[in-house]
Amino acid sequence: MIEIVRISDDRHLDIIDKLFLVVDEMLMPPSSLTSMSRATPCAMTCVVAADGRAEELAEAKQAKEDLVELEHQTERHKDDREALLLALQPLEEEQDQVQAQAKAMRDLLEADRQKSEERSSEAAVYREEIAAHRLEFAAQEEELNALSSLEKQVAESRGARDKLRSEKSKLEETSKALQQSLEQQLGELREARRRSLQLKASHDDFVKLVPPASMRQVTLSTGAEQVLARASRKAEQLLAGLEGQGSGRPPARRQRTSTGASLGSPVTSTASLGLQQKLTQMAENSLKEELNDCRRSLVEHQQSVLEMARKRGEETQKLRAERRSLEEELSKVREDAHTAHSKSEAAIAELQRHLQEQTQEANRDAEKVGAEFSDLLQKQALERNALKEEVEELKRKQASERELAASSVRDREKATEYLHELEQELAKLRVEEDI
Repeated sequence: MIEIVRISDDRHLDIIDKLFLVVDEMLMPPSSLTSMSRATPCAMTCVVAADGRAEELAEAKQAKEDLVELEHQTERHKDDREALLLALQPLEEEQDQVQAQAKAMRDLLEADRQKSEERSSEAAVYREEIAAHRLEFAAQEEELNALSSLEKQVAESRGARDKLRSEKSKLEETSKALQQSLEQQLGELREARRRSLQLKASHDDFVKLVPPASMRQVTLSTGAEQVLARASRKAEQLLAGLEGQGSGRPPARRQRTSTGASLGSPVTSTASLGLQQKLTQMAENSLKEELNDCRRSLVEHQQSVLEMARKRGEETQKLRAERRSLEEELSKVREDAHTAHSKSEAAIAELQRHLQEQTQEANRDAEKVGAEFSDLLQKQALERNALKEEVEELKRKQASERELAASSVRDREKATEYLHELEQELAKLRVEEDI
């Protein structure tokens, strides 16, 4: 509106100038009027008319002064408006700065929100890692339970191994007793063979030395009976040894019983001597066969015992190796579990501390940003209210200026109308003067 008033003032400058010229012409000195009265016959009438219009000229002069005063007031209002605009510029700049600060604070809040989201995502990742560590600890606990069960199995295997060792020691003692009894039987058999050979040699010598036939028969029958008695005793001892071997007890030496050969038994025929020799030979052969069978059974039994002992030794070595490997694995697993548990505890503590620090930092940042933002909002509200008051004041001033400009325009319009009327009257006066 001020610009419109200024444009209207520029338009009316020419009119005001013309009005001033008319007023100057109207305010000519009386000498010019007297000259005009002398020149024209109607001069007196013009002077009278001029005297009647003097008051109107004074009013026109007053209107001219009012117009000048209005122009000065308009210029002052223009200067005040420019000063107000200049004063508003730093306020607008400050408002722009405040808006920029508010935008920066919003950006900071957005960045803090993104950081909090990132930290929450990191916390979720840490929680997943903690869950994975817990699952790993559960698996390790299951492995430890399996290892404890293996330890129990190892203890049971140790008990079985101890039982096998005791059985092995018993078998070794039994085999030693059997070996001793067999060696004793072999010694007795060798002694019986040696005695039988000696008896045979002495019998041959005796047969060669005895001349009568009756004495020879008696001696042969007596020696044959002794040989048969000894063979029967050896057979009984061998049977007793075999029975003791089957029962696991050393054979008991049976007391030798001598059967007295009846010297007064009837003498049989010479065929009985050959039968006795055959029987002796058969007894010796049977004794040899039984001795060989005993040796074979003893060797087989010793081989079976040695094979069993070797197998049990191999099983014991295998169990010992398995026990060592299990103990090594158990120690390794325990060390790994201890290290993993310590590392996981340290990692969990570090993660909890880091998460707590981040949470505290986020809370502090949020409190700080909230306080700063609230202070900034309060400051902006105060500045906004001040700016609103200043704008309202400027609006009121502009409204008053508009009213003054409108009143000045109305006064100018009235003055121009009045000047038009004066011009018309002057024209009439000039026409009358010309007439």
